[in-house]
Amino acid sequence: MRAARRPRTRRAPGCAAQRLLDHDSGERAGAVLDTRRGDVAVVFDYRRYQRDVVELAEQLHERGAVIVLFTDRWLSPVARFAEAVLAADVAGPSPFDSLVPAMALVEALVAAAVDRLGSAGEDRVRLFGELADRVVEGLPEQVNR
Repeated sequence: MRAARRPRTRRAPGCAAQRLLDHDSGERAGAVLDTRRGDVAVVFDYRRYQRDVVELAEQLHERGAVIVLFTDRWLSPVARFAEAVLAADVAGPSPFDSLVPAMALVEALVAAAVDRLGSAGEDRVRLFGELADRVVEGLPEQVNR
């Protein structure tokens, strides 16, 4: 059973709106409709690739979105039209695929983006941390540092 998540749209000062899409077909259709040339869509698609993810990415690409794909070494079908493909090995010690290397790629990309933004990026991350610390309730002060 999938946990229900509401799609979220937010706008940060100096940044374009960001939208997290769930499996709701109406929300996905709205996202495709709202897509403009030059928008960036970050797509995560790993082995046992999902047809709906591939189709959504293709529709966004057809509307002019730049597709950034996180996938495994076998490459999602989205790789055919993605502008950037970040592949990670998903082999792990268990019988199941591991997404730990994929998370490392996400962290590396975020770190590179903050670095590229320079002091503005560093200030934003610092301010975000300060605000997040203030809204966390119920934790002892020493844990919240």
